[in-house]
Amino acid sequence: DTWTCTASSCLMVARDEANQLGSKEAEYELVQLGVDGVAAMLQTTAKGASIERVPEVLNRIAKDSNIPALSGYELRQGMSIENLRAVTGSGRPAIASVRVPGPPEGLHAVVVDGITDDGHVLIRDPSPRPSGETYTVPVEGFMADWEGRAVVKP
Repeated sequence: DTWTCTASSCLMVARDEANQLGSKEAEYELVQLGVDGVAAMLQTTAKGASIERVPEVLNRIAKDSNIPALSGYELRQGMSIENLRAVTGSGRPAIASVRVPGPPEGLHAVVVDGITDDGHVLIRDPSPRPSGETYTVPVEGFMADWEGRAVVKP
């Protein structure tokens, strides 16, 4: 089983873009690719997958599945919450790397859809499997676990 939060987050963003495009063909391509296909593209190991490979993988999915809007995502480090608000405020989600308290301690990828005016981060979390969950967390709570790393479309 090659499921990872990183592969699932990539697929969530790709499905968003395919839905906006309205392309049944692109949606079909993503179903065929699946989480296992994305995990393989990310070179997933037993320890998971690195968020650093996500931009390359999204660009490849953009080309292979004819979803041009997936091109141009890039890894940003040292982002502030205001940077993240500006990027997601344009309507594009971000894939953020957050710390997960242990044991075992580690990193987890989530999709950030925006930040509300009242200070909550809108999150789509690929866990728990298989369908994940959507929730909000106060900015302060998100900042405690986020190190400013996210894949975004500037």
